[in-house]
Amino acid sequence: MNPENRYNSIIHRFKREASMPVFFSDLSEEQKVLVEMIYNEEENKEKIKTINDTVALIQNDLDFVLHELTKLQ
Repeated sequence: MNPENRYNSIIHRFKREASMPVFFSDLSEEQKVLVEMIYNEEENKEKIKTINDTVALIQNDLDFVLHELTKLQ
């Protein structure tokens, strides 16, 4: 995703209310860095959630297999 789209996805509804520039390219360097940091943080949260969900599914599968193996003994 390009910086302009990231900027839009993060604060599109607040731009006018906060008197923020409409385009990413019009931001100061500090503002650009902040937008990138916010985007990366949100992206990392999504990755962590996906990993946690996957681990939970694997744990459930392993619990089921253990239960079935215990029944065989």
